[in-house]
Amino acid sequence: LSTAALASVSFTNDDWYIYQNQPFTITWANNRGPVNVSVMSGPDENLLPVLAIVSGYPGQEYTWTPPPTLQTGDYELEIVDGGSSDYSPRFQYPAPPQTSSTTTSGVRCPFLSSPFTRHR
Repeated sequence: LSTAALASVSFTNDDWYIYQNQPFTITWANNRGPVNVSVMSGPDENLLPVLAIVSGYPGQEYTWTPPPTLQTGDYELEIVDGGSSDYSPRFQYPAPPQTSSTTTSGVRCPFLSSPFTRHR
């Protein structure tokens, strides 16, 4: 069998920052037919469905706006395509605000007003 024939459906998103009242585009690849996408919650060994996002969807991306009824918490998305499935990384909802500040891997010296990098 070719590699493509062995590939399972999988999410292709680079980030999982999902905000209240903001559209979020979910992307995936390698589906062989329509997919079901759901919000899941619970421990990894016992994830339970919380909300169906889309069912029987034929594409490879779907833009979803979380409903106001989705409670604050940690979630994963599940995608199912026939017999194969994939899970997103666990994410916090709503996502915490992103800041534009940068962090350094240096040490702050109390005698200087700016951080410096420690050299080994």
